[in-house]
Amino acid sequence: MKRLMPWLIIVLLAGVFVWVCWRRFGTHSAPAATVTAQPAAVAPQAKPNEHVDLGGPNERKTIDYSSGRPVVKDTAADQAAVAAAVKDMEAAAESVTFEAPKKKTEPKK
Repeated sequence: MKRLMPWLIIVLLAGVFVWVCWRRFGTHSAPAATVTAQPAAVAPQAKPNEHVDLGGPNERKTIDYSSGRPVVKDTAADQAAVAAAVKDMEAAAESVTFEAPKKKTEPKK
């Protein structure tokens, strides 16, 4: 067993060395074919200074970013979804309490 251990370590190290060299140099030997694609149509981007104020008149409304611009929506379906989410959050939080941990007093020796 004592004579087998050094050879086993040498073989494992040689295997790791070959694997690292193959991963580093073997997979990048052929250059990739270059393909020029036409850019797809991109939705208009929002201006950097364009924003939607949260709260106030936009309280409990949905802000839709799917068009690339912030659009405030207030449909009946959105109101129902917001009401259901608020109800779920209140139900989950009603039993949550936060108490200060009690200090452990060690007996005096």
